[in-house]
Amino acid sequence: GLMLCLARGIHQANTLAHAGQWERILGWRLGDLTIGVVGVGRIGKALIHLLKGFGSSVLANDLRPSDLPQNVEWVDKETLYRQADIVTLHVPLTSQTRGLVGSSELALMKPSAALVNTSRGGVVDEAALAQALRTMQLRAAAIDVFCDEPYNGELARLNNCLITCHMGSM
Repeated sequence: GLMLCLARGIHQANTLAHAGQWERILGWRLGDLTIGVVGVGRIGKALIHLLKGFGSSVLANDLRPSDLPQNVEWVDKETLYRQADIVTLHVPLTSQTRGLVGSSELALMKPSAALVNTSRGGVVDEAALAQALRTMQLRAAAIDVFCDEPYNGELARLNNCLITCHMGSM
């Protein structure tokens, strides 16, 4: 849902319409995008299955490769960050994943790319993400989980960041 919202600009169109501005936003089709899935456990695999229905190209990364549908390419994280149009995170918060996406990882991503985090707060460096979004180093993000919740940081004030209230599992 967050990927569709980011790809189609739904949250921005809603905000504009509520402000009395009728503006059609030209978005992306998920089928035309490369989606990078970091963390291919139960949830990551289910997401990959859904993405195949849209015709998306999928790159995958996990600590241990597992059996996946055809046309899913296993790559290292750096390749995934560089090539994906949307990077989506599905990892637990551990000592290995805390700060998994910080300024150096965001710098690898295309300026036209988007980041989705529905895994855990702490996996993404929120200050680095805010900087990347503010300077348009990254086009957009959708974040459902934060280090401190309820969240009231800078990301909530950036119109290119879609914020939800830790509801991805509901």
